Amino acid sequence: MINKFLLSVLILLTVCPFAFAQEYAALQTATAEDLLLFWEEKDLYVETATRHFKPISQAAENMTVVTAKDIEDMNAHTLYEVLNRVTGVVVSPQGGDFASSALVFIQSPVHRTDMSRHVLVLLDGVVWNLAQANAVLNQIPVAIVDRIEIIKGPASSAWGSSLGGVINVITKKAGDTKRPSGLLSTSYGEGESQDYNAGISGKAGNLGYYLFAGKQRSEGIREDLDRHYDRNGFYAKIGIPLTKDLNLGFSGGYFDDDATDGELLAGDIISNLLIRDIFFAASLNAALSEELKLDISLYSSTHKFEQDSRALGSGLYDLSPFYVEVPGDPVENRLYEDDSIGGSAKLIWTYGVQSAVLGVDISHTEEDAKVAFGPYFQTIGHPEVLEDSPVIDKYAVYFNDTITIDSLSLTPGIRYDHNTITGDFTSPSIGATFKAGEKTLLRLSAARGFTIPNTGMSSVGVFYTDPNPDIEAEEVRSYQAG
Repeated sequence: MINKFLLSVLILLTVCPFAFAQEYAALQTATAEDLLLFWEEKDLYVETATRHFKPISQAAENMTVVTAKDIEDMNAHTLYEVLNRVTGVVVSPQGGDFASSALVFIQSPVHRTDMSRHVLVLLDGVVWNLAQANAVLNQIPVAIVDRIEIIKGPASSAWGSSLGGVINVITKKAGDTKRPSGLLSTSYGEGESQDYNAGISGKAGNLGYYLFAGKQRSEGIREDLDRHYDRNGFYAKIGIPLTKDLNLGFSGGYFDDDATDGELLAGDIISNLLIRDIFFAASLNAALSEELKLDISLYSSTHKFEQDSRALGSGLYDLSPFYVEVPGDPVENRLYEDDSIGGSAKLIWTYGVQSAVLGVDISHTEEDAKVAFGPYFQTIGHPEVLEDSPVIDKYAVYFNDTITIDSLSLTPGIRYDHNTITGDFTSPSIGATFKAGEKTLLRLSAARGFTIPNTGMSSVGVFYTDPNPDIEAEEVRSYQAG
């Protein structure tokens, strides 16, 4: 850099302005190269803010990006470990052992566990939140993560139901070289905690691929508690360039968790968890012209969550305000299974100083919810089984634009949502960024956000079985500057 600087000064003093202009352009390129010594080019861009790649310096939202290298440097084994290190994101472990489940909050109190559902979680564009409960993240292997883009604050003008924020988990891309490359790792720790990962990417003919298989298990770090954890995961991604301007992509995965929380001393119960996720996504990216691009994506997913709780030991156990007298008796079994299909389409128009996005989202979710109560709860009036099969349909239209003039970027956005739980909602937003100096960036944003109540809150009656047509979405108005 010093030699280039001296050369530039010499040229400035001795040659024509045209030559100086050429050298100045070279210096600009050198500066970018220097930045890329510390950052990969894709890490300087984000897509979650407006659902289209743009420099992070033009994103008015309060954003954090965690890269694959960051995760490697952390030596993290779960997404919860990663998110727990992000300022403004709070992780509340539900057990405290290796790979135990946890709730994730963004700028909200952790004592209100229901507020975890305010955070929208996405994996390759597939919604990871259960209709009845919160998103469960610990089964997603960190080894498949390319980066995590986090919006802290409402992102409803782009994504709909996301009052608290968005966690967008973006997986590694299919390979683009004939020579394959891969990852093989293993680790072993206290309590027979183990983590195995194998991945490979490359190109076979015109087909790019990325394949992954992994396993985690543990017998629990505390010897006095009966805990275990076992997770298997498989993931694949394929990219097919049909023409120079047309690309087809597929991705899919299967993750299953089998865990025992062990002795929950506060309630004197033992709880087993079974979590299973199967998903498939397809995408088509077309360059219609130099300024206009079309992206279409479709997905299908099944999310299953089952929790079985039983009385522990002998004697009278406090499940305040109820009690279980017989050891080993069922306390409660909860089963939620969501089957969803959906898709989105968006047009991206880039011309001059602006980059506009017009898109639609649509989804259909069928849920099977079942709660079975133990014998004691039946004696105090609970039925043996509660069952419900709600259907949730959603569609939305959104538009946003990024207008950049010199050091100023403006980002207006608006989205209209309709769902069969709470009806209609319109989410406007406006943001601005201003480069006040080489290392100073000012951000300002205002947005209206909402979250749809989960299906357990969208009913009334003694046992929450009667439809509640009057329920409304939770909403917030947010103003941020920094």
